[in-house]
Amino acid sequence: MAASYRMPVLPGTAELIAELSPEKFATLKGFVREKYGVVVPKESEGEVIEALGLGDKKELRKLLVFLKFVYDTSADESDEDVSKRIFSLVEDFSAFAFGKKPSAESLQLTADRLVELLVSNDHVDIQAKRERISTGIVQSVTDFRAFIDLRPNIDRSRTTIREFVPIILFEIKHTNGDGEEENSIVQMTERDLEMLKRCIEDTEKKLGLVRTHPTLRNILSPVKA
Repeated sequence: MAASYRMPVLPGTAELIAELSPEKFATLKGFVREKYGVVVPKESEGEVIEALGLGDKKELRKLLVFLKFVYDTSADESDEDVSKRIFSLVEDFSAFAFGKKPSAESLQLTADRLVELLVSNDHVDIQAKRERISTGIVQSVTDFRAFIDLRPNIDRSRTTIREFVPIILFEIKHTNGDGEEENSIVQMTERDLEMLKRCIEDTEKKLGLVRTHPTLRNILSPVKA
């Protein structure tokens, strides 16, 4: 029995795949099966948007999220069941999303194209396994942000601000045990920031040694996880 799943809110995305011309679908297929899988580097987003005639980065990211959703919720199906599973997903997705429900022909075309894009796709299989390896076991960082807080040093009489002390507020966003995002905020002085920079520089040197090691360099993932 197929596992339950959380439906993403991406109205119009399934229909977009059916509405692509044969030429643009062939271009999408080349990107997904031969070049990027379902993760397009930021520096290549413009190329993909222009080639597919998409509106903007938001539309591209919605399309990629939808492709990943379909892959993740159908990857464990047997070969004979995967086409039915993908059609069922497209039907559920279209009923859930906002807007007019597509015709049966449009649903079938979308499902058929998704099978072409995702089934037996080594690029996507490797990406999915790499993500599981990179994000499993412990909490995984998803983002960093930093802010500067100026804190007044006030004299005892409470009449004069002697100075302002800059303090760095460092936000770390990370997943919890359920895969949901949480955030933690720590404060640092400028001295702490220098210590962090030295730690990063030291880590980069260690990674450089690993990536250039003659025994390891040919078996390491070429993509930075």
